[in-house]
Amino acid sequence: MKLQRTSHLKTKLSKIAILLLSLTIFASACSGSGKEFVEDTDSSTTEETSESETETSESEAADSESSSDAEEAESEASAADEEEEEEIECPWDVGWKSGSSAWGTGSSLLEDARLGAHDEYDRFVLEFKSEDPIPSSYNIMWLAVEHTGEVGVLTVDSPAGDVFLQVAVGASYTSASLNASYFSGPYRVTNPLLGNVQEAVSVGDEDGRIVWLLGAAEANGFRVFELEDPARLVVDVCIGDTSTTKGEDCIASGMPPALCGGLFDYTGGYTGPHSELSEECPPVPELTATAFTTTSYFADLDGDGDDEEAFTYYETFDEGMYLRVINGSDKIDYLLASGGTAFVPSGNAVVGAIDLQNDDKPELFVTDQGGSPGSPRGVSLFQIDDCELDRIKNHGTDSTFYLSVGFWSAGGHGYGIDCVSAAPVLKGLHSYPSSMPPVTTWLWTRTTYELLADNTMIEVSVSDEFSGIEVPWDQGFNSCEFE
Repeated sequence: MKLQRTSHLKTKLSKIAILLLSLTIFASACSGSGKEFVEDTDSSTTEETSESETETSESEAADSESSSDAEEAESEASAADEEEEEEIECPWDVGWKSGSSAWGTGSSLLEDARLGAHDEYDRFVLEFKSEDPIPSSYNIMWLAVEHTGEVGVLTVDSPAGDVFLQVAVGASYTSASLNASYFSGPYRVTNPLLGNVQEAVSVGDEDGRIVWLLGAAEANGFRVFELEDPARLVVDVCIGDTSTTKGEDCIASGMPPALCGGLFDYTGGYTGPHSELSEECPPVPELTATAFTTTSYFADLDGDGDDEEAFTYYETFDEGMYLRVINGSDKIDYLLASGGTAFVPSGNAVVGAIDLQNDDKPELFVTDQGGSPGSPRGVSLFQIDDCELDRIKNHGTDSTFYLSVGFWSAGGHGYGIDCVSAAPVLKGLHSYPSSMPPVTTWLWTRTTYELLADNTMIEVSVSDEFSGIEVPWDQGFNSCEFE
């Protein structure tokens, strides 16, 4: 009887092992819309990860069951479960990661977004139109508080999670040349097999920039790399991370100390200028959990060697829209639109910074939109000056300097910015179609402005009207490469 029971148990365990192996392979192949397994076999710019290690160990563990009674089999299965639950050291760090440009724009059209579950990491993939290049401009970092987007924010709930990985990419949902939508979703993605990341949500899309947030349980190490055929940007986030240097890695990557402290409860090891501020700015209210905030931009705005954080927000629509800069322990606010003024919240956002005058005090580019979402936005410039934000004005006047950016669909006109490398000069672009649809030729002009030593902007020249067969802002209505 014991021999028969043992033979029956071995047969049953073998069947279970085969079933487990089949289910594991099936789950791996199906995760991420059925494309994630193929992505693991592609060559990439970083190390390859074998998907078969865990599957093999599970199969070998099941096949090697030689115990003659069920108690021993259950004991070994329990030990195997405990071994699988142990945290594996994450091979990547938590620091801010960017492409050749962190804040630039791009015209590659998003084709698909998906999440895949793997043994040691969760994978987020953005796939682009087959003939389009892989975006070289991207900016990926952990946030302690979810932001609702850059501009063109979608009306969606924030992703589930306790921390948020912001994935901002120079790419688009809309064809600039056709002024027509290309990407149709999904705008919210999840996968029941995920281990740390809970879901991904699209929160921003405008003029050559798209923004996704990955909600996660823990701010763990991650890597970013590119794959071709088709063009894809891939972000892998560790499920477990036992690193004891998250705070140091966060600051070393260029993220502000306050953000690193908020993410990782890190208070030691920082000796930069912000630790001994010579002047305390007047206090401003802390943001509540229900405040509307746009994506943070990080750059050294005052030349002290440490990054400041800049974003726009409003507590209530009636109170108005503010620009906020966090400089160490100081917070500086500037009212962009007063309460009761018609403005589009998603159209008021920080888009980047450029040191036009080469004085280590970059000008902050901020969009400011009133009226309908279909109208062009104004881009104004700010400089940080101790505890104040100075808005650049037109030379000889008290009026604010603006450059229009965007497409005015009702009038058929388009506006953009053409940056001039290594010079305190900006060029405003203005175009309109020279024929009825289908448009074959565009007409446009360039107006040149110079930023003077007194921090005012003066118009230098206006070009003659000229024509061309291409829209001059296929790269998201501006040619600027932000810091």
